[in-house]
Amino acid sequence: KDCGGEENLKAAMLRGAVQVSTNKRGIELYYFSELQVRQAHWRKLIQLRAELHNCEVMASRHIINQEDVRDRTIRMLSDRYHIDQDHAERVERTALYCFDQLGGTWKLDPIRDAQLLAWAARTHEIGLALAYSGHQKHGHYILRNSDMPGFSRQEQERLSMIVRGHRGKLSRLDFSEFDSGWRKRLLRLILILRIATRLHRTRSPEALPFFRISAKAGTLSIALPAEWLGEHPLTWSDLEEEAARLDGSGYQLKVATS
Repeated sequence: KDCGGEENLKAAMLRGAVQVSTNKRGIELYYFSELQVRQAHWRKLIQLRAELHNCEVMASRHIINQEDVRDRTIRMLSDRYHIDQDHAERVERTALYCFDQLGGTWKLDPIRDAQLLAWAARTHEIGLALAYSGHQKHGHYILRNSDMPGFSRQEQERLSMIVRGHRGKLSRLDFSEFDSGWRKRLLRLILILRIATRLHRTRSPEALPFFRISAKAGTLSIALPAEWLGEHPLTWSDLEEEAARLDGSGYQLKVATS
């Protein structure tokens, strides 16, 4: 398609698949979906937000350095336990994309909680180094008991709990060591990570389509393109299974087409 002007080009960038074409005048045109644009810059945005937050609140270089230490620790664990980092990064981007839509409604901290979710996404398959069966439990054990420079004991416990809850029955999770405020926040971060992992069940590098996710009271609603769901029936089935697994958690998941 020929984009006749800056506004039309911007519109095309938001609605098309990623591709490059040349118009009649020999000008290369780039097309990006909104989801892919947001995902491409999200990790950098989180980093910049974190630095700004730390400068405003603490005015201390020590805290910024601590953030770097924790990121290095996560990378070290990823290498040591041979995590599929390409897949982990795709799950992370989708989880943060969901966080962007749900964080305000759920009153999640845009820096601290987003960082915790990102770390959990990057390490959610760490338990595969021991065994596939129950790998969420193995991951919980590894993260809870590893030497993790830069992380406080409380941060390790929260991170390991999110990884523990990313699959399996939610009713088996024990939040008793956390206060009521953290129980609610951790459960919500777990729900986001569970949905992100379901959407990437095929482990394909193919980009996800644009989708919307929202929360109202105890209901999570996700709307995906009907054509895409038709082409990925097992993912649709996984999301429906996930809806069933939320029974007893205080939340329900509704999957719709857009």
